[in-house]
Amino acid sequence: MAKGVRPVTRQNPRLDQKGDNLPLDVEISHRLIREIIELKHVPGAWLREQEIAERFDVSRSPIREALRHVAKAGFVQMHPWRGAQIVELSEETTTQVFDMLEALYGVVARLSAQTMPSEKMPKLREFLRRGDHLAKPGVSMRERVAFSFEMGRYIGKWGTTPKTYEVFTHVGNLAMWQHRFMLTEDVFARRSMEIHHVMVSAIEARDPARAEWAARAIVDLSRDRILPNLPDAAGQTVDTTR
Repeated sequence: MAKGVRPVTRQNPRLDQKGDNLPLDVEISHRLIREIIELKHVPGAWLREQEIAERFDVSRSPIREALRHVAKAGFVQMHPWRGAQIVELSEETTTQVFDMLEALYGVVARLSAQTMPSEKMPKLREFLRRGDHLAKPGVSMRERVAFSFEMGRYIGKWGTTPKTYEVFTHVGNLAMWQHRFMLTEDVFARRSMEIHHVMVSAIEARDPARAEWAARAIVDLSRDRILPNLPDAAGQTVDTTR
């Protein structure tokens, strides 16, 4: 097992408990991306076809395709005859990812204010109640970030087309991965929830301009707390204030 990789239990993704009915290679790629985001595999670690095939109890063919999906999503670089190596996103790439996410989330929120079915809106208030609880002192940043992205995916799912949602989640996954560089700040969490409340109220009021502003502000708030903590090529924290 590659250095820095946490043990992952053997599993068979053919047993799809969620009923998504995804192709096997796509399901495996989704699980690998989720493991990378959760830091079960760290940047620089190698994902080997044979090791993954044994863990998922499948042949190497779907694993090969799954790794191509993971590479296309931006999480690994493929090396012929060696496998796939998890990348470390640069400051420039991270900035671009958050710029794209800001624009996309703004569009998603604006469309949601226009098209989200009324029967799906009560769930937004449930999200806010959870978020307010998570904004209290003592909650880890990982829990707070997971909540924010779960809420964002819900808004995207019920406010956009499947293709738009696919692009949104693609960029969102990369941004969520980079949140490992965000420090736990209670003040930040409370401010983030204040803006989440504005966004939900705007969606409920069918106010697309206000919803877009709030969504962009949420991403902007996160970006400002992540970029200063990114390591440079030498492993040092990047100073983006100069």
